[in-house]
Amino acid sequence: MNTLQLVANLGFILFAKGGPLHITTQFIDGDVSFFWNGDPGVPYYVLRIGINQTNISWYRISGSQYTVKNALLYDSISINVRAPGDPSDNKLTYKVSKIESNVDNSVKISWTAPYFPRAGEYIIFHTNKVNRSIISVYSNDVTLDQIKYEYHSRPLTSTNISFEVKDITRDDGYYNGGTNTMAAWSGGGVVLIVHNKPSKPNLQGNINTLVGNSLELTCTSSSSTAPEYYARLHPLSPLSYTWYVNKTQLYGETDKTLRLRVSRNHKYNQYSCTARDKLESDRSDHVKINPMYTSDKLTISPRPSQNLYNKLLVKEGETIGPYTCTADCNPPCDIMWKYKDSTTGGFCDVASTGLLDSQIVNRSIALYRCIAQYSPDKDFKIIENIILVVLYTSDKLTISPRPSLNSYNKLLVKEGETIGPYTCTADCNPPCDIMWKYKDSTTGDFFDVASTGLLIGHIVNRSIALYRCIAQYSPDKDFKIIENIILDVHYLDEPQLVYNENSPIYTYEELQVQENTSLHLYCHVNSNPTPTIRLHRGGNANVIAETNSTNWLNHTIYSLQCSDSDEYTCTGESTGLSSKKKVFRINVNCDLRLNSKDTVELIKGFMVGSQRTVIIKIPVIAYPPPVTSRFTWVDPKGQMINGTNVALLKTHALYSFLITSVVLLPEVEHYGEYSVQYNGKSLTKIPITKRDDFLSESDRKSTFTIVTTSNDKTRTDMKANEKIKKNRKQEQKNYSLVLVWNLLFIWNYLSIGLSIILINIQLDGTAL
Repeated sequence: MNTLQLVANLGFILFAKGGPLHITTQFIDGDVSFFWNGDPGVPYYVLRIGINQTNISWYRISGSQYTVKNALLYDSISINVRAPGDPSDNKLTYKVSKIESNVDNSVKISWTAPYFPRAGEYIIFHTNKVNRSIISVYSNDVTLDQIKYEYHSRPLTSTNISFEVKDITRDDGYYNGGTNTMAAWSGGGVVLIVHNKPSKPNLQGNINTLVGNSLELTCTSSSSTAPEYYARLHPLSPLSYTWYVNKTQLYGETDKTLRLRVSRNHKYNQYSCTARDKLESDRSDHVKINPMYTSDKLTISPRPSQNLYNKLLVKEGETIGPYTCTADCNPPCDIMWKYKDSTTGGFCDVASTGLLDSQIVNRSIALYRCIAQYSPDKDFKIIENIILVVLYTSDKLTISPRPSLNSYNKLLVKEGETIGPYTCTADCNPPCDIMWKYKDSTTGDFFDVASTGLLIGHIVNRSIALYRCIAQYSPDKDFKIIENIILDVHYLDEPQLVYNENSPIYTYEELQVQENTSLHLYCHVNSNPTPTIRLHRGGNANVIAETNSTNWLNHTIYSLQCSDSDEYTCTGESTGLSSKKKVFRINVNCDLRLNSKDTVELIKGFMVGSQRTVIIKIPVIAYPPPVTSRFTWVDPKGQMINGTNVALLKTHALYSFLITSVVLLPEVEHYGEYSVQYNGKSLTKIPITKRDDFLSESDRKSTFTIVTTSNDKTRTDMKANEKIKKNRKQEQKNYSLVLVWNLLFIWNYLSIGLSIILINIQLDGTAL
């Protein structure tokens, strides 16, 4: 037997640099624990440095112990311990000593002890699952537990400990020495790793395999290397395998699994295997493959009379069969018949033997299938089909998605909207020819829409009464079925207006009609369903006529008045549709006359020399608007008054105006009845009577402040000059009239709320 020797130097080396801590080690079940004599109640910081370790960092731990798992992965382990608040390093390096050997070999184990006891004994321990002493060394004698151990160190008091383990069996584990039992786990010892033959392989696989299928034979074995804490570190170390067929090695096959494609000749072969780690296992028991085979086809007799597509044509309701189905299998196959339901896709049993009795065919039967199953392998089966072509026609058409019809079985749709797409199908075999047509409600004729069952989206108009799906059967041209989608097209046109029987009214047209005549209005709204028609005046809230029972709205104004002048709107409304309207205007031509709903205002003006001005505001009704130049004033003597200024202001309505006049009365007796005329015809008479409240001298010389609007003119203060007035007396009078006229307009503008400027006027001498 070969002898392996490992010289283990000091099992641990302590490097203490300035620290008060004393560090010791223990090796237990493959793990190394470090202990120090510090206070276990405070945290310590440990720096672990391994040879194969790349990430080095401090660990904060509680207690006075730190354990490194799986120490056999390292050649040595170094740590540095620091106490809280103390920067001193306390270092220790633990050397991991291990030696490997095979069963039945011998091995020498050695290490250096820190000292040999002067009195007493030095005990060598073997620790695996239990701890036991194997050698006791005294200064003059050695005691061995078994004859398999031999102690070699001389003199006996030498600290270079060396001994031999002979005929290794299960001697794996940790070896160390010392003066007491605690030394069994203390650091500085040696781990003995023992390799044994792997376990005898167990050959597994499905030896009853169908010909042509793959077969996998698996050689199962396990490593016997010890101790356990070494073996668990190498779980993925694969064993190598050797395969044999009829005691002949298969070269190139070293995997755990042998894969074969089974043929009938494999029934003559025997297979076995061995496994190898450091040592080779015993050979497994041999296995023999039992190839299984079956027929590669089925035979149906009599052979069905099929067409070029290998299908059997049959009319719905006819009978087929009987047929017999056979298969060449060993052992015999189990044979049955099934048919396929074309509606569900599922198969239903027909016969549990190879005989298929006569069968009545319907459209739901897609085929009859003979199935042969092999009893040793339920996953194996052979099938043979008799595919049917069942000829039949449909008794109805299906349109999808189904149109949402109303209670009258009509599809309600707005004109301009799109219906569809719809798909029309018929259950025919061979397939029916399907097309779409639409019916024109104006002519009653049908027109092609689609030559297939797909009706793509179509924009609907009022002339389309329905869409029709038509299915025809190619074997029978006289066969035809139809399905209609009847439409109820909703639409709403713009109102059409006519007045006085045959005169059209256009949008925003202005009708010029005469006062005291009649006006007949007709509003027609073409719509489905019947619309609600309203005639509005001025705004939508002022409804003067309404109907919802016909497409015509009639309204008559029997005697037109100026007050009928306004904007009118005819609207058509229908539920679900946008309303339509037409706006027009009626202008009633009426002669000028006083507005009886208002009053005439007479305002005393100012003196211009010896003459007095009078301001008169007369409300009138007229259309078209009156012309200011046609207004005249006649004094009580029947004489027309010159220098009269007239202003025309529109009020709240098209036909309503305010006539404002500034009249300069004669210098002498200006009291009496004055007449206002238009086009020479009297409009109204105004009596002017004598009054005693003339303006005082101080009133005439006062300053007037007037608020008015001006966006494009700038008015400046005007002051009278006595020297100029003496030379321009007549001009002063004319200027005063113009000033009064301007004041009149300013006053009128104030009444309608314009923006503000300030005008200061001062008249000296004779004032208004």
